[in-house]
Amino acid sequence: MAFVGSLSSGRLIRNGGVKVRQGRGRGVVMVLTPERASIPSLVASDGFETPVVESLEDGWCFGEESVRQAIEAIRQGEMVLVTDDAGRENEGDLIMAAEMATTESIAFMVRHSSGVICASIPGEVANRLQLTPMVPSNTDPKQTAFTVSCDYKYGTSTGISAADRALTLNALANSNSIPEDFYRPGHIFPLRARDDGVLRREGHTEAAVDLAEMAGCSPAGVLVEVVDHRDGSMARRPYLEVFAKQHGLVMTSVADMIEYRKRHESHFIRLGEESARLPTSFGLFDAVAYRSRIDESEHLALVKGDVAGKDEVLVRVEFESVAGHVFASIQDTCRQSLEKSLEIIQEEEAGVLVYVRKGSDEKTSLAEELFGTGPKNSRSGYQAAAQILLELEVSSVRLLSNNAGTASQLKRFGLKVDSEIPFSF
Repeated sequence: MAFVGSLSSGRLIRNGGVKVRQGRGRGVVMVLTPERASIPSLVASDGFETPVVESLEDGWCFGEESVRQAIEAIRQGEMVLVTDDAGRENEGDLIMAAEMATTESIAFMVRHSSGVICASIPGEVANRLQLTPMVPSNTDPKQTAFTVSCDYKYGTSTGISAADRALTLNALANSNSIPEDFYRPGHIFPLRARDDGVLRREGHTEAAVDLAEMAGCSPAGVLVEVVDHRDGSMARRPYLEVFAKQHGLVMTSVADMIEYRKRHESHFIRLGEESARLPTSFGLFDAVAYRSRIDESEHLALVKGDVAGKDEVLVRVEFESVAGHVFASIQDTCRQSLEKSLEIIQEEEAGVLVYVRKGSDEKTSLAEELFGTGPKNSRSGYQAAAQILLELEVSSVRLLSNNAGTASQLKRFGLKVDSEIPFSF
């Protein structure tokens, strides 16, 4: 009888009553468990369970909901499956909080991977534990920041067993651990995660720390790449979908985590405690500058009156245009709309014009902009506007806009839009 494992609440379970019949291919049998008879799997001759490569679309959640479920699973001590972009590594990693690692969970990870268990930790933790870079010059194509490997000294033997590795992972997550608690080298491979997580680097290293933090755990994660045991290659998306289904794992992606964090966290830093007084042809405004922690782009809010805590504040979102704002191109009405917006807002008791500049991922050459071949207003621009207005503590807005899509974009990022006011210029 072949061994069939599945994961539930962080524990490895043996499924009884399996039906076995000979499958196609050398050294494999087809296994159907009673409760998952609709999900076929391949069991190699060594007894390791591996799914048939076929995509299962039913029952999957994607986007924000998948991230919510992943956070809750991590909080409960379970592991999740996280995929990255097909154009990057195109792989899936089993991830869990390092403080929750157990002998059983690490044994499961080893069985379904190449066995290289990594621990993702923030830079300050690596510094505190004196886990120096593995090499003086990192030439890895993805700049994966390996430190020297390590083993926990206490209660372990050789360091390689699942039990020993679980103890090492627990110790790496413990804020009371000190450098002298670890042997170097060892059998756990710490990875130094970038500040700002997946928003700074779209890797599994950062995803592991982000998930642990969002779940309220110590900011240290366990990660290992899932292997297709039929040929030893890295498992790809169709295989990973069936694998997750078979073992009851939540599946999400780095891309979904990026969108989730962008939507639910503020990433803008106010530059200076005081606003600058900006006299214009239309009256006096308070200019407040913000910088994005993600791409370093800077944006400006021109504020009339006291808007904090106010409802139905008149708001205009204006996107940077060199052709229109600087050179007053007659083919670009941005300058006219900017001037008219300032005039209208100045007549109000309180109002805001948010001037959104292009981020690093939207930069266009001057020629592209003048010839009209550059990108249009992006979702990240609307997100910047919404988050800046929320930072200004605007409760709800009356939106000065002739674009029907602006309101829906701002609402997407948590801003309450009471009404839309069209205007001519």
